[in-house]
Amino acid sequence: MKKLTLIISGNTSFEPNILIDNKKLKYKKNKMRNRIYQIETDKDEIDIEMYKWFEIESKYWLFTHIFFFIISFFGLFDIKENRKPYSLKYKGKIKLSEGENELKIILNPFKPNEQSFVWEGNCSVDYNDTSKYFIDEGVNEKRRKLKKIKKTIKLCVLAILIIITVLLLR
Repeated sequence: MKKLTLIISGNTSFEPNILIDNKKLKYKKNKMRNRIYQIETDKDEIDIEMYKWFEIESKYWLFTHIFFFIISFFGLFDIKENRKPYSLKYKGKIKLSEGENELKIILNPFKPNEQSFVWEGNCSVDYNDTSKYFIDEGVNEKRRKLKKIKKTIKLCVLAILIIITVLLLR
């Protein structure tokens, strides 16, 4: 049985989602806000996937955003989301040795098309083309569309309120 202690540190405000062998594992945070995963396996290699997911990437993004826009009194009490679509979509492998393994993945500050992390420890991690940060243009495009739709809804509601007010004042 091989054990791996995986520590994610560095740019902790970025907080990517982590999948180990296509499973989302529970982690603990220490006082330095590092995420610590404890993994036990019989394999020599485990798959790791790190990615940043935005709500606007979901299947029903338009419906959910419009619904919450309306119930938050047309954006008055809406939750503000991160404006910067900084992304990472990394898939790779961690090679394990016998017994106890420790790997610390240190996330670098965001710089487009730069290496997203470095690692320390007695395991090796694949660096490949997916280990770079990028700005997700798909998210930007959907946000622009959503902004236009929200403005249109506000103008329609304002026009309806003006028409109702004029009709009631007659």
